[in-house]
Amino acid sequence: MSKRITLAALALALIVATGCGSGKGNSKNSKVNTIVEKTGMASQYRKTRKIVKELEGEWTVLTVAGKKVTMDEPPYLIFETGSGRLYGSLGCNVVNGQFTSAAESKGLHFDELISGNAACAFSRTETQIANALKQTYQYSIANADGGDQAILTLKSKSGSALMTLKQHSLSVVNGAWTVTEIDGTRLNDESVRIVIDVQERHLHGNAGCNLINGEVILDANKDNCLQFAGITATKKACPDLTTQTALLVALEEVEYYKKRNSSEIELLDVNRRPLVLLRRLPLMK
Repeated sequence: MSKRITLAALALALIVATGCGSGKGNSKNSKVNTIVEKTGMASQYRKTRKIVKELEGEWTVLTVAGKKVTMDEPPYLIFETGSGRLYGSLGCNVVNGQFTSAAESKGLHFDELISGNAACAFSRTETQIANALKQTYQYSIANADGGDQAILTLKSKSGSALMTLKQHSLSVVNGAWTVTEIDGTRLNDESVRIVIDVQERHLHGNAGCNLINGEVILDANKDNCLQFAGITATKKACPDLTTQTALLVALEEVEYYKKRNSSEIELLDVNRRPLVLLRRLPLMK
């Protein structure tokens, strides 16, 4: 499963970055690369930076320099539109800096970018990503095949594509849900509910009698990927454990999710067969 470096740890990681060459004592691991120094270009976007909300969140690199990126741990960028901070990974080495953007002109500029300098098997790809960031002048966002997956294209001043990235629609699954169907069987018990907390990567809920807890796993290599692991239940004596057993078995088999409509999602197995139907609970006022 793809692992993510927490935002709070990224600044420290840049100082002690060891990347793929961590146990080899390479002196380069303690250094950093300056990708983009502070320039005057940032000022033209800075006043409108906070309104560009569509860039917010985590984006996985799909292609760079016209070629598909294939790594066990794919590179990614995290945009914080409120602060104008950029974090992420080039594949092995972390990257940190600032960005400025403008909503109307779709202008985008990266500023003060630095990265780790560890030896890496994917150094060529990392260099291509760094060069793409350095040359970025504008961007565009589109939905892949009209679905939920947003595709970000970073472009040069001439408008040519430098790099494409994919954003996972985590808001689709995030929140509180009533379980209305398990493996084709409708439920009439409103107490069977789960909460999927994407930010904390945590699952909890009520299986009808006992409370359940588990881990939420999201894989950047797969579209609409959602998995649960380490699911446990409390040991309260219940007159009937049929629903609980069915729910726990189904959740363990979940591999993907699919948005059915504005208020329902389906949890699917590895063959995209529906396992659980969820209906979103309204927010508490």
